[in-house]
Amino acid sequence: MHARTRADAPLFTPGLVHSIREGKYVRWAARLRSARLARLCGVVDAYARAHAAFLEEHGRPPEWRWTNGSSDEFRLTHALGILALLPGLPPGSREHLLPGYALDNERPALPSRLRARLVARTPSLEWAAQLTEARLLQLLWQAGEYGMRVPGRHDLFAFGFVQEVLPASATATRLERCARLIGELVHQAQA
Repeated sequence: MHARTRADAPLFTPGLVHSIREGKYVRWAARLRSARLARLCGVVDAYARAHAAFLEEHGRPPEWRWTNGSSDEFRLTHALGILALLPGLPPGSREHLLPGYALDNERPALPSRLRARLVARTPSLEWAAQLTEARLLQLLWQAGEYGMRVPGRHDLFAFGFVQEVLPASATATRLERCARLIGELVHQAQA
């Protein structure tokens, strides 16, 4: 585990830290470190690309099926749908923001070194480097909304929880893998 030194800039702004403490589906992010946040952004980016490919391939959004009969099916599907949209929203967009949070939606929220590292490693993560407080909270919230509702990797079969995307295709398999990784990242951050 990475021990924070005095030279490390805080990952989140004070306003975002407060919102994370107060939000039911973002508390998992309180112990999030920059490497795991970068990984989450990369997985969300891959998910959004697979989602766009699925739309092009099938002409409609993916149909998620949850075989455990979960009453949370709508919330699971909605969270994944919002995560698919986030990378494509323009900076400063007010579309799909969580209501009731007075967070900045004008300036990038992440420390400049992390923003530079995100884009240097993966140029397609420019959207993540430009996340505002409000948009970053949205990302963390939707990842938590999904990740906290799905069992961890080792518990999937014990709970009879199977997720699949219809119609089945190679693109659907990519969507399923990315969704599982999002869930795993949330579970790992909680541990």
